[in-house]
Amino acid sequence: MPIVSSAITQQSPQEDGRVWITEQHTDHLGVTYDRTYLADDGADLDTALASYAVTLGAQITETEIAANLAQVLANGPAAVLTFNYSTQAQSIAAMARQAANLSRWESVQLAQFLLMLATNDLAAPVGMSADEVTALGVAVAGVNAGLDELKAAIGQIAAALVAG
Repeated sequence: MPIVSSAITQQSPQEDGRVWITEQHTDHLGVTYDRTYLADDGADLDTALASYAVTLGAQITETEIAANLAQVLANGPAAVLTFNYSTQAQSIAAMARQAANLSRWESVQLAQFLLMLATNDLAAPVGMSADEVTALGVAVAGVNAGLDELKAAIGQIAAALVAG
């Protein structure tokens, strides 16, 4: 969990018995996250603080994983991922869960990225066998050839429209 400390930094009682609470949560990198809310009279503030720390930690992790997936889908093998709050395995697992929902282009980007990982001797941590790496490489090469043909056809159509 990325949150390493949490504290209630301010309590402002209201006339109706409720209390404005300000919390500060700090992650393992020293980044702070403030939360302000109105607590009911008699609310267990320590439980609310601890519960939110868990929720916030999960949100931070999921945000980084989503950013990593966006990097891969936009940049393929040139993607630059961060692992401040998540692990490579978590990001790859999220990519695998999303694979069925990707467009064709995004699928190509993901396949190229995974092939790059696999061919950089990272296949073992990802759990890919040598045969799977080879099969992925063949599939990506076929897709790349198809994309080259598509790009050439687009160029021809565009040139004909301009000339036409």
